[in-house]
Amino acid sequence: MEYYAFTEQEMEVVPWLAQMLDGSEFQILHQVVNEFGTPNITVSGLIRIELHVANVAEMGAVLHWPNEHIHPEKMLVKDRDGQLLALLRELAARPGLNPAQEAQQIFDRALNWLVFGWNVLGRGERARALELLRWLQAALLRLARLAHGQTAHWLNPYRMAEQELSPAVMQRYAALTGGLDQLERCYRAAWAWLEELAHTLGLYLAPDFRRELTVTLAE
Repeated sequence: MEYYAFTEQEMEVVPWLAQMLDGSEFQILHQVVNEFGTPNITVSGLIRIELHVANVAEMGAVLHWPNEHIHPEKMLVKDRDGQLLALLRELAARPGLNPAQEAQQIFDRALNWLVFGWNVLGRGERARALELLRWLQAALLRLARLAHGQTAHWLNPYRMAEQELSPAVMQRYAALTGGLDQLERCYRAAWAWLEELAHTLGLYLAPDFRRELTVTLAE
C-alpha cells in the first residue's frame, strides 16, 4: 500500500501511524527508510505501507507524476480544501503516456545492456552479468507489450503481466531467465527476441552492428 501525505507541519511517520493503528487489529512489525528515503512499515498480516510525506507547499509536484492510472476520486483518502483533488484532476486531463515514442530509445538501451552484460559474462563475472540481465529483461517486456498492444502497465511492465500478456509472450520472457550456469542461453534468447521485436516495431538497427552481434553471440 502506497500513500502520499502533504502536511503543514513536519510529521514523524512511525509514531503517527502507531497512533492511527492504536486499538485496531494491526500492529507495527517492522520499519525502515528505504533506499529512496521513504518510510516503509510492515504491519500485521505482512501488509507493507509506503508513506511519502511532504510539506503542503510541495503539493504542486503532483503535476509532475506520470499520467498512468490516475483516478482522482478513487485515489483520495482525505482532502480538506479540495486543492489536491484539483491537482489530480488537472493531471488526469493531460495527455497520457505515448509508449510508441519511447520504443527506439528503449531498444537502443536494451542493445547497450546486451553488449554490457555479454562482455561482463565473457570476463567470468557471472553474478554481475545476471544483475545486468535484469535491465535487458525489463526492456524486452516493454517492447513486447508495445508489439502486442498491451501497454496499460507501461511504467512497470511486470505488473499484471501474466493477465495482460499471452502465454506465448510469457514463455519468451521465461527463456530470458535462469541460473548462473545458464546466462549464455539467456543472453542469446534476449538477442533473438530483440531482433524479432525490432522487425515487428520497425526499429532501426545498424546492419554492421546487427552482423557483429549475430556472429559474436553465436560463438
